[in-house]
Amino acid sequence: MKRFIAFFLILISLFIICSCDCEHQWNSGRVTKVATDTEDGTILYTCLKCGEERTEKYHSDHQYSNNWGYDSESHWLICDKPGCETATVSAKHTFNDKGKCVICKYEQ
Repeated sequence: MKRFIAFFLILISLFIICSCDCEHQWNSGRVTKVATDTEDGTILYTCLKCGEERTEKYHSDHQYSNNWGYDSESHWLICDKPGCETATVSAKHTFNDKGKCVICKYEQ
């Protein structure tokens, strides 16, 4: 009987562990460190279902500083090199209590 109970508890615990797995649906990511000519940048992705996060490095031959492009929903960085209009992946605005994006300064 003790073996049966132990086996049953193991089965239940395996079921609980396996049923919590998430088939992640990642958001579009947000740049947490901008790549330069000499250092890789990082992008943080968050699962829309469970909130798990993952980070990816990216390398760029572009140079980004504080040259923001934006629209009413998101913002992105534009390459500073003359003649280059390459942009980073866009990210949603993060507004403060005055309706101003704390990243790119876009106002609602």
